[in-house]
Amino acid sequence: MSRVLSIIAIWVLAMFVLGAIAENWMGLSFVINDEVLNPIAGFLAVGVVAVALVAVGFLVTLSVIGLGIFVVASIVLGVVFAGLSFMWPVLLVIGLVYLITRNRPKHPA
Repeated sequence: MSRVLSIIAIWVLAMFVLGAIAENWMGLSFVINDEVLNPIAGFLAVGVVAVALVAVGFLVTLSVIGLGIFVVASIVLGVVFAGLSFMWPVLLVIGLVYLITRNRPKHPA
């Protein structure tokens, strides 16, 4: 638990320092509703926007990969069913020949 608290403390300190550096050195400030945000709130706002953009990118990527998998599976199933529907008489004859000519084990009565 102390590791988590120290990580949070370091993160808050880093956000405050980076916000102060951005505001003082580069004149960067975040304004919402004609009100200048303090450095921590400004970087938190940017962080929230960044997380939202990453989430949207993740969802788009999963959608594209899922669509690709669906298309490939549909093509494979279509080819399999087309092959079965075209070849079913041959498969039926092969199955009948196998059933007639197979060696059955002989069990004593």
